[in-house]
Amino acid sequence: MKKTVVLIVILIFAATTLSAQMNMSAGFGGYFDGSFRNGVRQVDNSGEVHRQMRNLTFGGFAFFDVTYAELDIGFGYGEVNAFKITYGPSNKPPNKQPEYYFDDFMQLNISLLGKYPIEVAPTVSIYPLIGFNYNIVMNSVNKHTGVKREKAGSFSQVGFQGGLGGDINMTDAFFLRIQGLAQIRFTTGGTYDYCASYMDEDGNVIKKNLGVGPVIKAGIGMRL
Repeated sequence: MKKTVVLIVILIFAATTLSAQMNMSAGFGGYFDGSFRNGVRQVDNSGEVHRQMRNLTFGGFAFFDVTYAELDIGFGYGEVNAFKITYGPSNKPPNKQPEYYFDDFMQLNISLLGKYPIEVAPTVSIYPLIGFNYNIVMNSVNKHTGVKREKAGSFSQVGFQGGLGGDINMTDAFFLRIQGLAQIRFTTGGTYDYCASYMDEDGNVIKKNLGVGPVIKAGIGMRL
């Protein structure tokens, strides 16, 4: 937790420093964050087994914005489910129904994005976005047993995001912001250990999967 606080302070300080000679704004809104395919896959002579984690989060966020950069800090509640799908030779369709394991969780999301605004109309601007995000899992509870998982933070993930955003002026001071991004998440130690614990590694090849998914944000901002 101390590392998280230090990271937030550094990001805020960096954004404040950059804003000295730039246009600034701040605001809040809601978001959806999804990541699919995170986990590992096991390959042996009889076929291929995927053990993956799917992360779906809804929450609220606040943003601090300068002309060419944006800092977002969000807090969300969601569901993560780990599941196993067994494939036959040559990646044929699954030969049995997937097995699922569900958790409820809370996480803190931090993203720092660079952007380049382009005015397309007197009241509308669009901009490409690219940057990184850090999803910090703060609490995770097994839905079936009600048991709180130890070291939930080991499921935290770092990733990269890129996409497109747009601002629509409602008044001289207020604007509506909409963003859509695609993300890539790296498999973490906690994800790998959790998935691998359900498989027999003897004689098998274990490979990590990257997580991919969308991030959708909508909010209201005010120019400072």
